[in-house]
Amino acid sequence: MEGLRSFARGLDRPGTPQLRAAFGVLWLTDLVATLLLFLVPYAEELNPVTVLFYEAVGLPGVVLAGAAYALLVVAIGHLLSDPADDLFVVGVVA
Repeated sequence: MEGLRSFARGLDRPGTPQLRAAFGVLWLTDLVATLLLFLVPYAEELNPVTVLFYEAVGLPGVVLAGAAYALLVVAIGHLLSDPADDLFVVGVVA
């Protein structure tokens, strides 16, 4: 558990609170849109991971998948904090 706390303390946070708020608002908007894809009869979610979580747990699985994607974005932003670094170039080429 201490390793997770030290990782969270070491994350590169965006420079301004407005940017963090914008990320949160966009994430919530995407989450609501994804939830609606499962609730309306004429729409269909195409992401197989989200569908798998939905089939396993229901609507909380959709929220869990969205949270996992948000954590993935934050983790990648931490690892590739300098867009011109070597890891970014290797990731794009691969």
